[in-house]
Amino acid sequence: MTESEETDSEEITGVIKAIDDLKGIANFFDEFKDDYVKISRELSKMSKEFESMAKVKGEKIKLREILALSMTLLTEVFGAQPHSKILFLLHGVEEMSRDSLTKASGISAAAIRHALADLNSAKLVEYDVEKETAKLLKRIY
Repeated sequence: MTESEETDSEEITGVIKAIDDLKGIANFFDEFKDDYVKISRELSKMSKEFESMAKVKGEKIKLREILALSMTLLTEVFGAQPHSKILFLLHGVEEMSRDSLTKASGISAAAIRHALADLNSAKLVEYDVEKETAKLLKRIY
């Protein structure tokens, strides 16, 4: 095999690997979309229940308590989702590398990369692609 053929073969292998990664990200996004809808419904139900409880008891439930409960639900019940895990992990630090997030969460690098892009778009996290670091922009609790 000539050097040119070897280089072409390596490029083709790289393209195939990139396509496989993209398929994995697309599959993950499809799964996440369904889970996100379910989570949104559940959080909406919980919020309505708390509002009705507050009216019945005549007490006001502080927003902080609802957010703390929501955060508990996100981390304990729905904690397998990369987005919530990333937000939870970033709450205690100034910034964190993508590799550290991958190791700490136990989630694949591709899923972390995708979730960071989503959180960056939502302006919850600032993700520096060059440095591969993430920084929390908005504290949730």
